[in-house]
Amino acid sequence: MSIAVSIQKLAKRYGKTQALANVSLEIPAGAAYALLGKNGAGKTTLLNCTLGLTSPNAGTVLFNGETLQWHMFEHIAYVPDGCALYDALTIAQHVAMFAGQVRSFDCDYADRILKRFELPVARRMGALSRGQKAAAAVTVAFASRPQLVLLDEPTAGLDPGAQRIALDLVVEAAACGATVLLSSHNVAHIERVADHVAILRSGVIALDGPLDELLSRHRVIEAIAPNGVALPTLDAVAPEAIERIGTMVRVFSSDADRTRAQLVGAGFDIAKMTDSSLEDVYFAHAGASPAERH
Repeated sequence: MSIAVSIQKLAKRYGKTQALANVSLEIPAGAAYALLGKNGAGKTTLLNCTLGLTSPNAGTVLFNGETLQWHMFEHIAYVPDGCALYDALTIAQHVAMFAGQVRSFDCDYADRILKRFELPVARRMGALSRGQKAAAAVTVAFASRPQLVLLDEPTAGLDPGAQRIALDLVVEAAACGATVLLSSHNVAHIERVADHVAILRSGVIALDGPLDELLSRHRVIEAIAPNGVALPTLDAVAPEAIERIGTMVRVFSSDADRTRAQLVGAGFDIAKMTDSSLEDVYFAHAGASPAERH
C-alpha cells in the first residue's frame, strides 16, 4: 500500500494549550481519509501543520516519502473552513485565473461542477452567500485535478443539495486516484464518503483505521435493567461507552460476547445486539454523547 502522506509524532502548542500531541497518521494514496472530532479537537491545526501553514513544535510530515517542497503545491488543493477566494472577482474570473496558473486545471470539469451547484458565474464573490462561496471554492479545488485534496469542513454553509454534490466530488476524486483528507464533525457525511477515519480528542488520536474494520470490531448491546438492579453496577461492566435511557442502557463494546455475559451476570435482560454505526464509534471515542454517560 502506497502512503501519500505520513504524519509522525506531530505536536503543536499555542501558549498553554496543547493543540496536537504526538499525532501520527499514515494516509494511503487514493483514500478518502476523514478527521472527526469535536470543535477544538485539533482537526484544523492538523491540516494547517500538514501543509506548513502552521509550524509544528515537533514531528514530521512526508508527502510520498519527501518533505513538502514548493513545486508540490501544483498538485495539492486546499479548501479552508471559510472562503479564501477574492471578493472582487467573479466566479468565472476565478476559473480563468486558476486555469492560467494550474496546468492540470480542467475547465470543462469546472463548468460541469458549477452547473451542478447552479452557481451564478458572472457574480462577484463578495455578492455571494456563504454557501455559494463554499461551493465555488470546492469547485476550483476539484477542477484543479489535484493529487491531494485537503478539505476543512467542506459542507459547512451548504444546503442539503449542495452538500450532496460536494460529497459526490470527494467520492469521484478518490475513485480517480486522488487522495482526499477532510475534516468534519458531521458523522453522517463522513460515513457516506470515507474509507479511513481518524478520531481526534483533545489533540490526540483516539482511534484510527479503515472504516469497515472500525465498524466490524464494535457492537452495540441494548439491555433492560429490571427492578432491583442498580444502574451503578454498569461501572463494573461498561467498556468504551454507555448511554442510559430510563431503565434501558446501550453499551458500545469491542468485545461483545464478554460484555453481554457481564450484563446478564449483573441481572440485565438483553434486548438486542446490533452492528455499530460510525456515530456509535464517534460518541465512544470523541468524548461526546447525546445521552448521559458514565
